[in-house]
Amino acid sequence: MAAATALLAGCGTVDLYATRAAQMHEPKAPRLKEILLDDQPAIVVHLPKHGDWKDQPGMVWLEEAISGKAVWSATEFMRAGTTHCFIPPGLKPGTYIVTLKTDGEPVVASNFDVK
Repeated sequence: MAAATALLAGCGTVDLYATRAAQMHEPKAPRLKEILLDDQPAIVVHLPKHGDWKDQPGMVWLEEAISGKAVWSATEFMRAGTTHCFIPPGLKPGTYIVTLKTDGEPVVASNFDVK
């Protein structure tokens, strides 16, 4: 993971965060650590325009923090300078870890709570 993170560190940061679904397409959507279930949690991946990100598939992987159980994943072709938004279905209250992976290797991770 350190190698993948180091690869992207010099070009700006890959931004991976949770927000409300209603705000996920906003340029400055709030980066939330706690989201109400009624607000429908969403995950945003922003790739900087001038970076080392190669045009390639990126997998967003979501798991329960306590059990480590995978609850959802999605793969999209991602390009530098783009933003990708996801609404994972069927979330319940709890703590989640979301990871962006390429070639099976983690690039960046974040966590959030659903209340």
